Amino acid sequence: MTESVELIVITPAEVSAFVDGELSHEDRSDVAACVRDDERAAGMVRAWQWQLALLYAAFGRIVDEPTPQRLKLTASA
Repeated sequence: MTESVELIVITPAEVSAFVDGELSHEDRSDVAACVRDDERAAGMVRAWQWQLALLYAAFGRIVDEPTPQRLKLTASA
């Protein structure tokens, strides 16, 4: 008898949300398990963390401010 293995695949959007602390507890646990078990996923998370650190170093807390309305693109119907 073979043991089944659950494959968890994470997307770049999930990695970004994980690093930014924007995931639900359940989703955060899933991503953390994937990072623990998959060196490539762990590398993606480290890269996003490094990028975030660089953004904070360059721009400070402005990174957390909302995008000004005048800079947002609008879709016309």
